[in-house]
Amino acid sequence: MNKELSALVLLTVTLFACSKDDAVLSFVTENDQFAASVSQASSPEEARRTFDAKKDELKTKFDAVKGVRGFQVKKETMDKLASSVMASTTKVCSLEIKAILDNGKRTKYRALCEDYSNMLKM
Repeated sequence: MNKELSALVLLTVTLFACSKDDAVLSFVTENDQFAASVSQASSPEEARRTFDAKKDELKTKFDAVKGVRGFQVKKETMDKLASSVMASTTKVCSLEIKAILDNGKRTKYRALCEDYSNMLKM
């Protein structure tokens, strides 16, 4: 009986110790804020500078959380991650549409969209 209880306690502690929910949710918040700051830039050049200033840091954090599975994270948390990635990519890529009549800006926004999408590949 004591061995069974000890094993159960050990399993419970192990599962909670492996939880990555906080790391994933932290990334989601940071990614959403990052996409908002990029999309609110007043020009393609400003958007690019904003993106370039933080892309490596965000990519490192994304790489750390994108591979979490099963017992490491709740399904709701993974749903939030997927939703954040989709919404932020859409937000950044929609800049190209805003510049539809200006080929120069549109080309710069398209490149930014591609870079942002590549940063968040699953």
